[in-house]
Amino acid sequence: MYQLENKKEQIIKLYGENKSIRAIASILNCSPSGIKQILNKYNVPTRNKCESLNPCPEKFTQEEKNLVIGSILGDGTLTKPAGKNAESCLTIGHSIKHKRYIQFKYRLLHNWIGCNIYSLFNKLNNWETYETLNFVTRRNKNFTELRNAFYANGKKVLPTKFIEENINPQILAIWFMDDGYNAFNKGCEFCSESFSKEENIELIRILKEKFDIHSQLKRIRSKQYRIYIAKKEKSKLFELIKNGIDRSMKYKVESSETIRQTPQGEDIVRTSQKCEEVCAEHTRLKSSLKDQRYTSNTFVYIVDRA
Repeated sequence: MYQLENKKEQIIKLYGENKSIRAIASILNCSPSGIKQILNKYNVPTRNKCESLNPCPEKFTQEEKNLVIGSILGDGTLTKPAGKNAESCLTIGHSIKHKRYIQFKYRLLHNWIGCNIYSLFNKLNNWETYETLNFVTRRNKNFTELRNAFYANGKKVLPTKFIEENINPQILAIWFMDDGYNAFNKGCEFCSESFSKEENIELIRILKEKFDIHSQLKRIRSKQYRIYIAKKEKSKLFELIKNGIDRSMKYKVESSETIRQTPQGEDIVRTSQKCEEVCAEHTRLKSSLKDQRYTSNTFVYIVDRA
């Protein structure tokens, strides 16, 4: 151990160059356990086997960074590091009906992921179950840095200065695909109740100062608030984010359209002239089933459904 202490800088340098613990032990003619002790002693985060065989990039590309930040503002969660030398990872989960959306995220972050998309079945309070599709990134210092910015005492918070410096149309697009609700022929909302009233006020200010989008606070429960954007302003938002919207989520920014899906899984946008016809047909079928849950091979969703 004493001899390895004299080589600690070389060990840390080799490990930083993505050499495995066994490879370093072979180079220095010592045991892997001795190398691991040095790394732990000097608080060097260690990688698991999967991360050693296929290491993450050194830093995010701009597209990856936009996706990660937008997801954290929305449905994404950054895990707490498991120990003093551990790192955080990003967990993503969406409803089964948004399968293509999570596949879109998975493709963009594939360099940071070491698993496949997997299903989870969750129970509601009424004992009904619903299915989500999920994936988890590898643990990495880049996610730990974001965890430190976005979390305080285990709770997600808004790092105002960080958002002001990094917010852009692509981040807004991801956030809206995650948390956006577009009311047919009305305004739209960011379902931002996970943030405090004060944090929502800061987000409203940032939207105004950065993008000239006027919005207001909307109370949904005694201490929960959302960001509401009036109908006359939402067209400005949709124009800003349209290039960042995945094809499977276009319905969220099509105010006067109804989207349907063919049995072959292809999206087709029907013009607003057909909207009333489609809504009437949906209502008739739902009524004929006596308010039971209606699922059709043809009509998947209508624009006023988030």
